[in-house]
Amino acid sequence: MTADKSHNHGIGLAQVLQATLFGLCLSGILAGSNILYGNVPWSAHIMGYVLVGLSISMFVLGSDHVWRSTMKPMVLSSRPSVVYSSRLPFWYIAGGMGYVVGLLLAKKIGLLTVFDIPVKSLFTFGGLWVMLLNVPYRKLMNSLVGVA
Repeated sequence: MTADKSHNHGIGLAQVLQATLFGLCLSGILAGSNILYGNVPWSAHIMGYVLVGLSISMFVLGSDHVWRSTMKPMVLSSRPSVVYSSRLPFWYIAGGMGYVVGLLLAKKIGLLTVFDIPVKSLFTFGGLWVMLLNVPYRKLMNSLVGVA
């Protein structure tokens, strides 16, 4: 008996590696922007930013899994712009959650200093940036390896 691959919603190694690459890119952007604005010395908090970036990317990977399991069957026959835009709320929530969890974990471990508590502004920042950065990243990955 053969398995039906059209309903495979599992997370594979390629997706984890792609999410890790996305997390490392986010880490570089976060660290670079904070270094550029003079918030931290260039090498003081690099591992904290790596933790935050990987946290975001794993939450985004999870949100993609939830989207594929719930929304994809409903919007699959729609226009590509509708299908793509249906992912944006999932990326926003995953980005906000990943950014806040990553920052609080890095703060707890002592890798970063975080002053913005309550976390509403952190959640909004993480969600918006992940949503905005994920669109060109997905287009780039799709053009390079055919994975969106």
